[in-house]
Parts: sequence; structure tokens; C-alpha cells
Amino acid sequence: MVLAVTTKFSIAKRKYDINPDNNRLIRRQLRVSFTFRKTSSQKCRCPFIEYCDWDRNGVMKIPQNDEHGKRIEDNYVATVC
Repeated sequence: MVLAVTTKFSIAKRKYDINPDNNRLIRRQLRVSFTFRKTSSQKCRCPFIEYCDWDRNGVMKIPQNDEHGKRIEDNYVATVC
């Protein structure tokens, strides 16, 4: 059996949420999200190219510097809703 999860998510950048008990706005506090990934040193052959860290030549896609890492974070975490 193969199970694939293809959902993208992020924590929405909002200042308020709605309390489901009384429908009033409540101010958001600090929210933290953790993502854990398994890493491999072997070439990936998975069918999930959009979500995979490896390019198709077997070279791992990692940021070249902090600015590149920030752009990746902004594109694939902060703006995904």
C-alpha cells in the first residue's frame, strides 16, 4: 500500500481569529509550526517531484546562502494558503 500526502499548508498571517463558542474576535498570540523530514543520501525516485527536495539529477536542492533560504521560505511557506 502506498500512501501519499500532497497537501500544502501554512499558518495564515492574521491578527485575529473567531472564537467558535461566542463568535467574537480574539487576538492571535505567537503561533509556531514544526516540520520534521526524513533525509536520505541516496538519489530519490519518488513520483512527487513538486514536493521532493531532490532534483532529477540526484543533486539535493539546498539554499546557497541565507538570502536564498529566505526566498524559499517566503515562497513555499509564508505565502501558501
